Amino acid sequence: MGSEFPNARVFGKDVSISPPEYPPQGIGPLQLDKLVLYTAAHTQLQQSRIINLKTDLDEGSAVSGIMFRYAARHHMTILKQVHDDVEKGFFMYKDAPQADIALALMSKRFLSVPFERIIQQYNEKMPGAVFLTEMRDPVQHLIAKFRQSCNCESSLVEIASSPILGEFANYQAREFNLQTDIDVANFIDRHVKPNVDARSDSGFAMVIIADQLDESLVLMRRMFNWGFIDITELHQQDGAGQGGTRTMAGERFYHLPREHFHNTKVTEKTNEEISSLQKIKGVLRHDFLLYEAAKARHAELQDIYFEDEKDWNSDVLAYKRLNAYVNQFCDKHLDAGVCEWYRQDEKHFEWEASHSGGKPTAEPFYPGNRVP
Repeated sequence: MGSEFPNARVFGKDVSISPPEYPPQGIGPLQLDKLVLYTAAHTQLQQSRIINLKTDLDEGSAVSGIMFRYAARHHMTILKQVHDDVEKGFFMYKDAPQADIALALMSKRFLSVPFERIIQQYNEKMPGAVFLTEMRDPVQHLIAKFRQSCNCESSLVEIASSPILGEFANYQAREFNLQTDIDVANFIDRHVKPNVDARSDSGFAMVIIADQLDESLVLMRRMFNWGFIDITELHQQDGAGQGGTRTMAGERFYHLPREHFHNTKVTEKTNEEISSLQKIKGVLRHDFLLYEAAKARHAELQDIYFEDEKDWNSDVLAYKRLNAYVNQFCDKHLDAGVCEWYRQDEKHFEWEASHSGGKPTAEPFYPGNRVP
């Protein structure tokens, strides 16, 4: 495979690529950059026309960051959606007549137009692209959104008894403008159901399961034939204090550590907690239908793209090891350009892309922004 596409141009240089060892031995910045160069040399063998319909999840921010860095490393053009009406809302960067990767942010408001219209308009703008989106365990999602709204540490019981609980009902379904049982059923049949063709013009190639983010990224990597380095990302950091924590939606949350918004696993023990959990689940029926359909799709895709459990576990372990090293590298080199690049939020994505005609520049792993 290396002989088919032996050359790549990244970091402003023409380079000759040979397959790096993986897992890399004696890993360091040079080895990380070799992984980047190798995957960039094989772009033509990868799925690289992607529309990420990001929902209101910080894990969705991580996926959008991965798409942004992939676009930079593979010389792709980014398209930004800034309005529910795709025809009115595309942000096309200068000298970018055709986009490869679209970062569509749906989390600033619930869709006010039918979801089918969004799909149709994107297919017209980017024919042949595949769709992605994200979903999260509905109870965990509701707890996180509730705590973000009040910037508080509300317990399960307090949330269930809150007079504003209904405001968070079926939040994820409403992001896609799904209001009724029929809306949800049709959406699942057309876009999420396991028998949907990933290459069709309607179904999601896959749905990222936010509470299984590592596993979702590993599955996406195998489906798209990407390199492991393409899906690396920095773990969420506690940004509370002076600056707060920023999500892709541009929101800031002060005072509380990030863990209060993300450590939302439920371990009900008392009868009151069990009753509260059931009450919360009662306002999330549509979200659970979507979430279970997405997990069923995951299971089918895992069977299609991996030979067996050993093959799957091997990829998951390889990714976790590499991603851990990327995080360790950035812990040691806080000022390295690549680490600042990995930490960028939506505002930085937009600024960098707008100043590069929609084609941002990749950053090397070498400390001090120097290519080894």
